[in-house]
Amino acid sequence: MTSLLGNTATARFELPSTDSPWQVAFGAPSKLGRCLSPRTFLAFRVLLALFWTGITIWSMVDHKANDLETAPEFYIYLTNWSLLIEWFYLVSATFVTRMALRNPKRTALDGAPSKTPLFARITYAAQVETYVLSFFVFVLYWALVYDGGTIHALSVFTHGVNFLVALADCLVAGIPMRLVQFWLPFVISSTYVIFSVVYDLAGGTADGDSYIYSVLDWSEDPGTAATYAVLVILVAFPVVFAACVFGVYPLRARCDCCPPAHPEHRRHCPTPLALPPARHEPTPARRELTPKLEAEPVAPGHAQTVAP
Repeated sequence: MTSLLGNTATARFELPSTDSPWQVAFGAPSKLGRCLSPRTFLAFRVLLALFWTGITIWSMVDHKANDLETAPEFYIYLTNWSLLIEWFYLVSATFVTRMALRNPKRTALDGAPSKTPLFARITYAAQVETYVLSFFVFVLYWALVYDGGTIHALSVFTHGVNFLVALADCLVAGIPMRLVQFWLPFVISSTYVIFSVVYDLAGGTADGDSYIYSVLDWSEDPGTAATYAVLVILVAFPVVFAACVFGVYPLRARCDCCPPAHPEHRRHCPTPLALPPARHEPTPARRELTPKLEAEPVAPGHAQTVAP
């Protein structure tokens, strides 16, 4: 339980330098995906990064083709915040995984354990933000924003497939999650709420309205907007993040999916100890039915005869 809560080091997104250094956390998959070899794991990351790069470009091009908004307004939506953060994480995670595989040395020049480099810590932080935001963008869009109109393919990718990509990465990645890291999603979500207030009160022009989302209409219905903001930030975010830490992370940490495909993975995910073979002993009933042969006493000078 204590390890799942974390400490001041994990709150700063530093990986342990002894039992699980950054080379292991980024270079090897989780125990749930330990059947992947290092090259297959890297290829998995490359495919996710390329796929989400295509979705990001598609979203930007589609927004530019919309005559109702200007290009800078692409960055006012929470969907696009999540889109860009997820893209950054998938690309940087691919880079860090490649670095971990090329530089497996876990000690510095003086023999001390190697510390988590800055680029790995930034990627670590982006991972936590990606997992939380992708889920909330998926749920909040279909629950609060979608008005029942035509469903476009891009909306499905940015409000559904985004979460599936993050979930696939979450199950296969070996980077740990700790409860003390919740401060970052809290700060990002609070920042977006403050931004939506400033944008609305300053007279925003998103889709011809001052608000960004109708549920965050601070100028016309501040009470409802504040209620949604408080419920999401102070209730929903902590619950979902705790579910990831105490639910998804222990699930992917189990070592019963498939045998490790690489000796390095096998060393960090030992197979269960083999039980000794069971001894086949006769049951009590069988022992009772088996007569015991006892030697009869033989008189001195007489030989014992054996019945034919």
